[in-house]
Amino acid sequence: SGWLLVVSRKKLLATLVREIQVAKGSLPLVVGISGSYTSGKTRLTAKLAAALRNAGQPTVVIHYDDFHHPLKELKALGQSEVDTYYLHAFDPEKLVQEVLAPLADRHALHQMLHVRDWGKDDNSKPLRLDITKHTVVLVEGMLLFRKPVLDYLDLRVFLTVSDAEIKKRARLRDVPKF
Repeated sequence: SGWLLVVSRKKLLATLVREIQVAKGSLPLVVGISGSYTSGKTRLTAKLAAALRNAGQPTVVIHYDDFHHPLKELKALGQSEVDTYYLHAFDPEKLVQEVLAPLADRHALHQMLHVRDWGKDDNSKPLRLDITKHTVVLVEGMLLFRKPVLDYLDLRVFLTVSDAEIKKRARLRDVPKF
């Protein structure tokens, strides 16, 4: 509906729990959590899921990284790394076809999926989803707020942090990997 600016993490978490409880009706509620690189999407999602569960709310977390195309397929495209990542890294159609559209149609989903296994560079990791009409579904990841996924999100949370904080977090989290 509108923008909500919250500065502290504690206040953000409390505000999100309250907003989700207000928005939750008799159907599964799908909440998208996206943001800039190293903005804390995964950490916030984990804390939000725990807070919702502690409040008695069934909650399922879906990571958009689980719907990432295998790297070997992306390299075969022959495009620049930036274009490849921005345009092709994720498989939004798989997320929509296997999760979001069936959930919107049936208001429940009990299914075993095969998602991204980063160690094998394929989609062989099993992911069991058990979602009922009472469930809050938290979908988190970068580049999430684009078609066709955007059409299935009931609430959207976008996290931002300063450039300096992005660099600080990236040095701690990612530089040792490269």
